[in-house]
Amino acid sequence: MGNLPNKKDSNYIFRHTAAKLRRDTGETVEDVSRFLDHSSLAVTTVYLRRLEGEQDKSWAKVAEAIGANL
Repeated sequence: MGNLPNKKDSNYIFRHTAAKLRRDTGETVEDVSRFLDHSSLAVTTVYLRRLEGEQDKSWAKVAEAIGANL
């Protein structure tokens, strides 16, 4: 269990995941910005650009672990 993220890191992981999923399902940058309670659209745009450039290489393993048939 030593490799589990700490609470602060977990919060960021959940925020990143929620933001990316909302954007991937068609929400506007404005909607995502409101959800994240960002101070400006510029902040959200930078945030999403960084997230959209990251490929989740472990999702298939996570889906398998939780029994999701994708």
